[in-house]
Amino acid sequence: MKRERERGKTVLYSTHYMEEAEYLCDRIVMIHQGRIIREGTPGDLKAQMGKESLRDVFAELINMEGMPDGH
Repeated sequence: MKRERERGKTVLYSTHYMEEAEYLCDRIVMIHQGRIIREGTPGDLKAQMGKESLRDVFAELINMEGMPDGH
């Protein structure tokens, strides 16, 4: 995937693993219950939310909006 990106290709990647997404993706679209809740670069998302990881960003977004986390 990284090789294709380096060749200028657009790659759409879907995962539940935030660490993987942060490593592989230039832009992130976070979706919860079928709704986009935030999008941006991994660095921008973490800076906007004051978090160290995308997993923490996602958890905070869910908590801020009172969304059930599915657990």
